[in-house]
Amino acid sequence: MTFARRISPTNRIREQINLLEMVQKYGMSVPLEFKRPEMNEDETLAIFASVFVFSGDRLGDFVQEIVEFTYKETFEMLKRKMNYEEEN
Repeated sequence: MTFARRISPTNRIREQINLLEMVQKYGMSVPLEFKRPEMNEDETLAIFASVFVFSGDRLGDFVQEIVEFTYKETFEMLKRKMNYEEEN
């Protein structure tokens, strides 16, 4: 069995990045509201949802953290592959 079949690099990186945590760290939660005022008064239609928005700077920080982690993990995977190949 080859290294590539055992570990998918993309899946390994995706499993190690906690996107929800990062979105909460860099984004700002904005509650959703109904557009029609009469719907806001009806408590049976109340929704408790929000969206996350990013400023330009915070979005840049979010992307940078993902890129840096991916860069480091890629080199770690290459090192592990080289060590695996040397052992076999």
